[in-house]
Amino acid sequence: MDDRYPLGEAFGNLVYKGDLIPCQFIDISMGGCRLLTENPFAAGALAQVEVVLLAYGLVLRIGGETQWATGDCQVGVRFQHPTPRSKNQLAGLLTCLIDENVAELVKKEVASAGAITASPVLAAQPHDEATLPPEPTPVPQEEQAALILPQVCESEPAPVSTPEPVPVAAPPRKVVSYGSQSVQCPEDCAWPAVLRFLKDSLNLAGTIVDLGLEGCSVRTGALFTGGQDVRVEVLFRLQGLPFQLAGVTASMLDRDTVDIRFLEMSRRKREELSQVIDELIETTKAN
Repeated sequence: MDDRYPLGEAFGNLVYKGDLIPCQFIDISMGGCRLLTENPFAAGALAQVEVVLLAYGLVLRIGGETQWATGDCQVGVRFQHPTPRSKNQLAGLLTCLIDENVAELVKKEVASAGAITASPVLAAQPHDEATLPPEPTPVPQEEQAALILPQVCESEPAPVSTPEPVPVAAPPRKVVSYGSQSVQCPEDCAWPAVLRFLKDSLNLAGTIVDLGLEGCSVRTGALFTGGQDVRVEVLFRLQGLPFQLAGVTASMLDRDTVDIRFLEMSRRKREELSQVIDELIETTKAN
């Protein structure tokens, strides 16, 4: 039996027959995982599923088969690896869980990249579902580690005079008004999100920069070429609540940040979003 490692507050989805079931991952191993759903998994054992997990900037999509399901909403899944890539990704995640030093290096790389994944575009097959990002935790922007250069010769080279680097000021953050009730993501935090393009069934990972009741700004970390007036869904999780909101791309704030205007929204979802924004505003003021 493979060793299992706890995942703490890791969130993701259990995909069954095209349905996206939000869940919390309890533990994981090379052979499978144990997760917790909001409601009991009615399909029970021997159901073909796919688990989607986002951790340390990696998006894991692994097919599997349920082994058991309990009345207290726990589900056991045995992994079935169709490609070596999923095995390598899973091995990388377990390495992060075993060695905290490796995990910190991964977090630094993700923070320096300015996005939640190194490759922001995740090609989705037809009827595939987007990954709901986990609730974010503050990610400090740390300095990059110094490069260690190997010695190429025994003799020490003559000193070379190099000019001091001239600091370049970061471009100012562009702000869009999303109504009187809106909040900006602090510079030392990250609010992960996924843009789901309804027409092309493509998922684009990024981070929310500004959020309001009328819309949001999403930074993708790469050149955005999606265009304007494109129907999308914005998926994110804040303050423990998952959101999947319909919208349309409105304008480009810069080369990698797009303005999303929300479309129809239920009364309940609008009240939940309003509550989350109020809590984020209070947290920002307190800090």
